[in-house]
Amino acid sequence: AEAGDADHPFFGRLGIYPVTDLLYELLRYTSSWYGHYGPAQYEPYLFLLNLKLVLPHISLHPLPLALPTTEDPRLVPVLHYLYEHLGELLELGSVARHFGFSPRSLSRLFQECLSLSFGQYLKLRRILAAMALLLETRQTISEVAYAVGYNSLASFSNTFYQLVGQRPSEFALRE
Repeated sequence: AEAGDADHPFFGRLGIYPVTDLLYELLRYTSSWYGHYGPAQYEPYLFLLNLKLVLPHISLHPLPLALPTTEDPRLVPVLHYLYEHLGELLELGSVARHFGFSPRSLSRLFQECLSLSFGQYLKLRRILAAMALLLETRQTISEVAYAVGYNSLASFSNTFYQLVGQRPSEFALRE
C-alpha cells in the first residue's frame, strides 16, 4: 500500500463493487502480467497507478450485501451444492437427505456456522447470483430470475427489492 492510499476514503472501505465495462477492460488488459511492477517498469507502473487513481471514481457504490462463509467441513459441500444448483428447486428436506443430515440437523448447522437459516442463506445466495448476472450479462430480468431459481417474476422482484433496496430493472441500469 502506498502512502497516498489514505488520501481517498475509498481505500479505507471494505466492500464488493460492481465492475463497469471500463474497469473490466482495464483489468483484462493486465491479465497476462505477472510479478511486481514498480517505478522501474515504467509503462505498467504508470498504467496501474492511473488505474488506482480512477478506481474511486468509477466504483462509487458498493453492493449492499455480503454472503457469510464457513470452513466447517460438514457445511462446505452443502454450500457448493446450493451454488451449483441455484436454478433448481432446493428444499431443506431434500438437501439434508442428499448430504445425510436430518432437516433439523442441517438447519442447526446453518444457524451455528452462518447465523442464517437455510432459507435466508438460499435467498441471499440467489439474489447475489442475480446481481452478478444483471451486471455481467445481457440476460433479461425474467431469464435471470429463472436462472437463480425463481418461478415467479413478482416474487423475484419483491425479494430483490427487499434485500437490495432497488428493483432488478433499476439495479441493471447501474454504472
